[in-house]
Parts: sequence; structure tokens; C-alpha cells
Amino acid sequence: MTSLDILSELKIFEKISEEIKRVAPYKLSVLINGEFGTGREHIAKLIHRHSLRSPKKFIFVNCATLNETLLERDLFGYEKSAFSNAKATHEGQFELANGGTIFLDEIERLSPNLQFKIFRALDEMEFERIGSNNPTTLDVRFVAGTSIDLKTEVQEGRFRPELYYRLNKLNLSIPPLRENKDDIPVLAKHFIKKHCSLNNKDIMDISKDCIDLLKKYHWPGNISELENIIERAIVMCNKKIITKEDLVLELRDQKSYLTNHNKLINIDMIENQQIPLPEILDQIEELIIRRALERSGNVQVRAAEMLGITKSLLQYKLKKYHLTT
Repeated sequence: MTSLDILSELKIFEKISEEIKRVAPYKLSVLINGEFGTGREHIAKLIHRHSLRSPKKFIFVNCATLNETLLERDLFGYEKSAFSNAKATHEGQFELANGGTIFLDEIERLSPNLQFKIFRALDEMEFERIGSNNPTTLDVRFVAGTSIDLKTEVQEGRFRPELYYRLNKLNLSIPPLRENKDDIPVLAKHFIKKHCSLNNKDIMDISKDCIDLLKKYHWPGNISELENIIERAIVMCNKKIITKEDLVLELRDQKSYLTNHNKLINIDMIENQQIPLPEILDQIEELIIRRALERSGNVQVRAAEMLGITKSLLQYKLKKYHLTT
């Protein structure tokens, strides 16, 4: 069973799976909203798989991985001699995706300039390679992904409204894993099978007390973090069944975890409704990031791996909480 197939068995995707099947055959743009690790790319691939474009390419682009100049070249392509080191003509991702689907993840990371250029390409269904005056017809299904509320970004002037409304013809919201913990046993067994095969291990199952611990955890990194933890447990396990001793310390020591977070949140203030929920969640997230940085020796790549997120997302969070490393 592939990672896409497993989605059909999860309660977390029951509602949006029906929406996917309804909209997939059409060219309608889709905006997928969900926290990091909730499966935005998998949802985009499902849309492509169920569409008439499935025989053609599915192109994935993470808008946070390249600076503005390199990302523009990657998306639109360029002609030979368009800039100093352009030794040959290069097809961009839009051109490679023609006839298929292109998924632009972390769309909020685009510069205003690129937002406008992508809007023009979407609106006119054509674009020009850098250094060319000849338009190329664009025939792609656009899917975008974000972990934040783009409507708020539009209202506060950080995201261009024309691109937002062009992309947001259908919005699919993926709930976080902490709201669907009944999916954890299915996911855990899927990841055991997957990573046993990759690591040449012969582990058959996961114990009930181990599942119970997994269900008590808060999962800031969602499904991606669960997969990371299961992969580590497989490597550490020398038995046929994964037990709680194979899990990372934070999962085993739930009492300490809850004590630390009760101190952070201040339960009395919550009961008196003096702190709004978004602020409480931000406080928890900031604490978790601080702890990951401490344990990683302030090495961002290691901290991001521990959290089950990308380095670029970690850097975004560091700026958000005014943390320096």
C-alpha cells in the first residue's frame, strides 16, 4: 500500500476525499491549507491521480527552497544568454507540467513580484521564458499549499489579493493529527511496514501501550513527525514488536511533558478565559522550538529534523517568535 492509498483509510481525510473526487476531473484551481506534516503534497497528488491529467506529469515546487531570482528561473525557464551564466535554453516547471498538474507548496513564501507574475500566467494561461518575447501556452492544473491563513495575509497586505482569489476557487483544509488521534494505529502500522522494508528489519507490530503513548502526544509535526518517530523506533528496536522503550524520551515521559506545559500555559488563566486559544498554542509551539534548539546545540538542520519540519519552516518560526540561534 502506498502513502497515497493509506489516506483513504484515515478518518482525517473522510470529508475531503469526497471533495477531491468531485473536483479532480475539472481544471479548477485548489488551495490546500494545513499545518506542516499534515499531507498537503499527498492531497495534491490525489487530486492529480483522480483527474484526466493523471497520465501527464505531477510537478512539485516548494516556494521556500529558492530565492526569488532562482525560483523565477525554475518556474518560467529561460533562454540561452538570458543572463550571464545561461549557457543553454532551460524549460521551466510550468512548461514541464503542461498537460498535467503543478503543485506550489508554501505559496505564502513567494515575493510580491513573483505572486503577480504567477497570477498573470494563471489568468492568461500563457507565460514567457526569461529572455524571450514569445509566449508559451500554459495548460496545467494549479494546486497551491499553505500552512497559514492566506486570507489574513491578504487583509494585512502581505499577499496579493488577485492571486489569492485566483487560487482559492476551492479550499481544502486538512485538520492536524492531534484532532484525529484514532488514525494513529493505522498510520503507525503503515510506517512500520514501509520502514522495515527500507531498513531491512523484520518487525511485525507495535504494542498497545506504545499506541496509547502515541495518542497522548500533541504532534506538532503531525503525520511527518509520526513517521520520523516510527522510523527511529524501528532502528532502535531489537524485537518483533515495537514497545514504549523504543520511543523517544519525550513520548515515554508524558508526566514530565504535561507538567512542563501546565507551567507554561498557566491553567488558572485559561479557566478564567484570560488567554485566547491561539496565543496559548503559540506559547506551546515556541517552547517546543526552544527545547529542540537546546537539544540540537542550536543547529537548525538538526532541530528541524527533531521537530519533523523543514529548515525553511523552522526559520519562519524563529522569525515569528523572535528567536535567534
